[in-house]
Amino acid sequence: MALSQKHRSALFLPTVGEEVTEALLAEFPAHDGDDLVTKECLRAEMADFRVELAELRVEMHQLIGRSNVMVIGAMGVMTAILSVFG
Repeated sequence: MALSQKHRSALFLPTVGEEVTEALLAEFPAHDGDDLVTKECLRAEMADFRVELAELRVEMHQLIGRSNVMVIGAMGVMTAILSVFG
């Protein structure tokens, strides 16, 4: 059962003050429907994040590879231009 705002504030306010109390209470559920993150939920989210990160890494390697090809191609074009006009 969730505590009312009045009861939640009464737990901390006398000890740490209003500003710290508000910061603390913002991190904890105010209603029964608000749940703290469980270890299972966190692990699942982290697994999803790792998959997304791995996909991003692959995309970055592909992008870097294409960039390298374009730079090498541009260097070839510049070399040809310099050999003709240089």
